[in-house]
Amino acid sequence: MPRKVIIPTDVKDKLQQLTQLQNETQVLLLYQRNGNDCVVVSYFILGGNESTTQTHGNSNLAKLIKEFLSENPTYKFIAGHTHTESIVSNRESHYADHFSTGDERTYTRALQTDPEFIGAVITPTTIKLWAPDNPQLEFCPPHPKFVHEKIYEKIRDVARRKGLNAHEFNLGHFVSTPERRIIKEMPKPRPK
Repeated sequence: MPRKVIIPTDVKDKLQQLTQLQNETQVLLLYQRNGNDCVVVSYFILGGNESTTQTHGNSNLAKLIKEFLSENPTYKFIAGHTHTESIVSNRESHYADHFSTGDERTYTRALQTDPEFIGAVITPTTIKLWAPDNPQLEFCPPHPKFVHEKIYEKIRDVARRKGLNAHEFNLGHFVSTPERRIIKEMPKPRPK
């Protein structure tokens, strides 16, 4: 039976806003699995134009995420990136709702080391998932604030034990400090 990825609408809206930027952006969607349901509880913006299966750019953030996941095995991640509006319009519209051949190669390699791996591409019109079981995508209302606070506390504890400065990261929004400029550049949501 295929897994079902459930993304809160506030996270979906933020991901869609990232497609309005000039360059691709890497994201990790943090989820907890409950049977076949993979409920996204938060996300990290990692940066742009690099492999989505690794946490590049800020090595402390990479260490923090890896350690958090190893200490909290109930959490997993979906590695994704955007196909921006400018990329889609400058290339073929095919990329508006398809993976590139590079995405497919990267995700196929990731599956060799992690059979439960899920990849994602976020475009201006859709979110596509990549995994052998062809997971379904659903959306849910935003989670209560305490869900994010619980994760924030766990990540802060990991940072403290590892000797990392938790203030180096804007963990309240799960965005690394060097990438705050991305948030500032994000266009306002379009009226529906």
